[in-house]
Amino acid sequence: MAKTYYEILGVPQNAEFSELKSAYYRCAKLCHPDRFGNSEEKKAEFQELVHAFDVLSDVARRHEYDLSLGVANAAAGARATSAGPSIMDRESDEVLEELVVGNDLPLGSTLATLLSDLTGTELFLLYREGKDHYMHRRFVQAEFCFSQAVRKSPNNIVFRARYARVLCDRGKYSAAMKQYRIALEIGRHRQPPLLLRRLTREFEVNMRRYLPVRFWFRKLFVKPQHAPIPDAADEMINALNRAFARSLTEARPLTLEEREVRQLDNRDH
Repeated sequence: MAKTYYEILGVPQNAEFSELKSAYYRCAKLCHPDRFGNSEEKKAEFQELVHAFDVLSDVARRHEYDLSLGVANAAAGARATSAGPSIMDRESDEVLEELVVGNDLPLGSTLATLLSDLTGTELFLLYREGKDHYMHRRFVQAEFCFSQAVRKSPNNIVFRARYARVLCDRGKYSAAMKQYRIALEIGRHRQPPLLLRRLTREFEVNMRRYLPVRFWFRKLFVKPQHAPIPDAADEMINALNRAFARSLTEARPLTLEEREVRQLDNRDH
């Protein structure tokens, strides 16, 4: 029988993020391919570890996984829906921004190759820790994590938007609106420019709610930004990016047992 993600990491099913993080580092030392001459067996083991941590360190995806195991609870379900709406216009775009684009990494990267690098690992864990704090309503800790993530990766739209949200929850409205504006400006300067309809709407709603005088002043005196019109080539690029994002999150690495069966099948043919 295949191991559960909890068994791969060696943690109980009620493990907190700090336990997942410690377990990941501990297990990574035992199977990191660089320590074993890039052994194919260790690469598969490391990919399996990365995939398990990727799922369990995200509250929403962990809740879905727990449901498949029949161990989910109501409190976990409530936390899984507390992160707010998606930041990017498509979920796949958000995956790309979190892992690759906003961190100036090559599109050929995978989650395993990203986490094999210490710097990339620290940034990824910092952001995931911030999301975990936010979903548990630990806003002070979440603010610290997101502020550090923005400092380390200033061109990441998702990091800045998450930072803006927690600043709103902390009552720091002017600082939050600044982060929203920077995130939208980054999107406008991408090639091709990003529409960011959801984030624009979120910014306007929060501006009107928390800083109504400034909101109406902007309406009167600030020239609105016209959304770019994507052409067919842009749409094709976006479709390829979405496919790549799905491969980062949906492609489950083969277990060692599955790899052995596949090798036997190849020999028979």
